[in-house]
Amino acid sequence: MNSDKLTKLFYSLVPMRFIRLHAHKTRIFIKRLSEEYDFNTNIILDIGAGSANHSTYFSKAKYVAQDIIQNDSKSIDYVYDICSSECVIDSESIDAILCSQVFEHLVDPKKALEEMFRILKPRGKVFLTTHMAFEEHMLPHDYWRFTEFGIKLLGKQAKFKVVHFKKHGATMNLIHYAFWTWPIRIFFQERTGIGYYLYSFFSTPFVVVTGILAEFLDFISKEEGFYTNFEIILDKS
Repeated sequence: MNSDKLTKLFYSLVPMRFIRLHAHKTRIFIKRLSEEYDFNTNIILDIGAGSANHSTYFSKAKYVAQDIIQNDSKSIDYVYDICSSECVIDSESIDAILCSQVFEHLVDPKKALEEMFRILKPRGKVFLTTHMAFEEHMLPHDYWRFTEFGIKLLGKQAKFKVVHFKKHGATMNLIHYAFWTWPIRIFFQERTGIGYYLYSFFSTPFVVVTGILAEFLDFISKEEGFYTNFEIILDKS
């Protein structure tokens, strides 16, 4: 069994909310969007789509994907940099935009939002998730972290109206994630090999129990100033 299959097996056995709360909350957000918004016949553009896995949530819409490189399944419709000055997509041709866990990797987030505003139809929306506090990842293309006020300012500068904002996780969740992944970052940086998988599987009971405790402590503390991730909806009014 190769490393990708072992990784998928691990994440299928362990509840996502107790190992990567931000990923769990992001999936809930996207699933809720697919249920609450009428995407019938609408064009939804997934920015930084990667393997285009989000297409399963928007089966009723016309799902199109963008990324800077083509994926193995050739499912990227627009291969270009959203931060560039290329006008690959026609103005006011997209009904909605999904940009999930991508914004921190964009070289010029302000330019990207301006491009999103250009290609969105009037009353179109941007559904965005990204980090406020998290480890460096996808190196070296990890450039930014955003506060609530910073992301709202960028949205307003691009002429969007902020219609929704919600924080994900808090102090105890971040400490929990940093603690259980510390051996991985120190000893198993490549995230492959028998040692990595033995640690991942044998640490699972501890990870789940402490994850439950961390979520409970964050819930009772009602902390607002420190969080791992957030979701935001911008409207082109």
